[in-house]
This record gives sequence, C-alpha cells and structure tokens, in this order.
Amino acid sequence: MSVIINYIINMIPYMVITIPIYLLFRFLYIRKNNIFLNWYHEIVLFFFIVFIGGLVSQTIIPKFEFGASGFKIISNRVHETNLIPFKVLIDTYKEVFLNNNINIL
Repeated sequence: MSVIINYIINMIPYMVITIPIYLLFRFLYIRKNNIFLNWYHEIVLFFFIVFIGGLVSQTIIPKFEFGASGFKIISNRVHETNLIPFKVLIDTYKEVFLNNNINIL
C-alpha cells in the first residue's frame, strides 16, 4: 500500500503543473470555436486530463531531483521506458527457448 501512496505523492506536482496548462488551452479552444459549455463534460474532461498528466509523469517522464549540486535526472536501469512493442516477450522467448534458461525470473 505504501508503494501506491508513493506513486500518488510523486504524481501530485505534475498534476498541479497540468492544471494551468489545461485551463489555458481549453479556454483558448472554447474562445476560438465559440462552443456552448456543458459543465458536466468540462469537469469530467478536467479530471481526466489532470489524471493523464500524473500518469504520464510516472510512466514516461524521468525522475528529477533538485539539490545543493543543482538539477539532475535520476536514472536507474530498473525503471527505463520501453518504446519497442513486444520487446519483453521477444527477450523472454529467446531466453527460455533459445538459451534454455528456465530460471529467467
């Protein structure tokens, strides 16, 4: 349970940053297209976009750290972004069937 709470705490700054960006773009879009507002739709869309901003922060954006030495990106090999489809499945297949490594996990 503490892991989930840590993820949520890490998401909050990115969600807060997403709010003014969303409001600015939504205001400009509505103003340009002269759209009639459905408040229920706007509220649901707002929370969805803010959640997506937090989700992106945990899955795509690397971890940042601000300290006395300045700004740096924290990188560890465990939490890399995998953008190649089926890469894990192909690697597992190679280890189990081609290299006969059954103890891969």
